[in-house]
Amino acid sequence: MDKGIILAGILMVTILALSFYVWNIGRNATGAAGAVVGQDWNGNIKEFKIEAKQWVFSPDEIKVQKGDKVKIILMSRDVPHGFNLPEFGVNKYIEPGKETSAEFIADKTGTFTFSCSVFCGGGHLAMNGKLIVN
Repeated sequence: MDKGIILAGILMVTILALSFYVWNIGRNATGAAGAVVGQDWNGNIKEFKIEAKQWVFSPDEIKVQKGDKVKIILMSRDVPHGFNLPEFGVNKYIEPGKETSAEFIADKTGTFTFSCSVFCGGGHLAMNGKLIVN
């Protein structure tokens, strides 16, 4: 086999692998601890992406500061789910394949549980997460 073809093939595979790596970093910007994915120009909105699927929220923990304006973008990958955070007046229906968002001001400190508010199967009651407001 020609060495030029082998080198070209290796170069293409390397470029594809790096492209996938960079794309995947952006796609998973929320990370395990629910890192901020966006802010407005004044730095006033803390934006998080949460995926609901088969009895888990991912990420299942997000942290903000008291006074932060919070925007949560919700997406279901499998069946309808809900997102209920009663202490901040949030209760959203999440339709599979469509983004739904919720906004609120984190005006109190503490650890608050969010949960699925639409029955989604056998693990429904265990489908919850935490909002930590410092």
